Amino acid sequence: MIPGSIAARGLTNLFTLLRVRPGEEVAAAINGMRNLLEVTLTLAAIGTALAIPYLIYPEKKPVLS
Repeated sequence: MIPGSIAARGLTNLFTLLRVRPGEEVAAAINGMRNLLEVTLTLAAIGTALAIPYLIYPEKKPVLS
């Protein structure tokens, strides 16, 4: 939920580049890219946190004898 709202803000800031006055485009681009970078890092952290238990405690496969 939080990454989605930040992604929406980031995309909204990037879309504001279409209607900004001269001199404001740098601030809009920086805000949009900062929000999208935050989303990327948040999703990477969530993925890493979900993968850690499987890396530490791998599933033991049954041995057929």
